Amino acid sequence: MDKAEQQIANAQKTIEMVMQTVADVGTEYGMSVIGAIVILVIGWWVAGWAKRTVTKALNRVKS
Repeated sequence: MDKAEQQIANAQKTIEMVMQTVADVGTEYGMSVIGAIVILVIGWWVAGWAKRTVTKALNRVKS
């Protein structure tokens, strides 16, 4: 096996290890990330609702 073939084989092994690590991390933290995104979206929705409610109430008091 010459040097170029050995480098290609090493690169393939490295890529396989990286892909396996990404898959492991995705499996381990995937649900946590999805849960965090859901909480973020719900928080934005609640904040928008609260902003509209407070704005309407303050406009009534102002008028």
